[in-house]
Amino acid sequence: MIDDKVLNEELATLKVDFEKTKKSVEQMEKEILSQRNNLNAIFGAIQQTEKLLKLSKEKKDDKKV
Repeated sequence: MIDDKVLNEELATLKVDFEKTKKSVEQMEKEILSQRNNLNAIFGAIQQTEKLLKLSKEKKDDKKV
């Protein structure tokens, strides 16, 4: 038979597990945000480099004329 003591112990265990999982999810969300920011920074660098390559090519083409 299940009594209040067993149920309270189970409830306490569940609350600890809940808090642990909640903290883990929060940490993962912070890591995802950080990685997303890194992706945006890298993409910006890619765009800038592509622009510079295009300008460099245009300068070379102008000198050939």
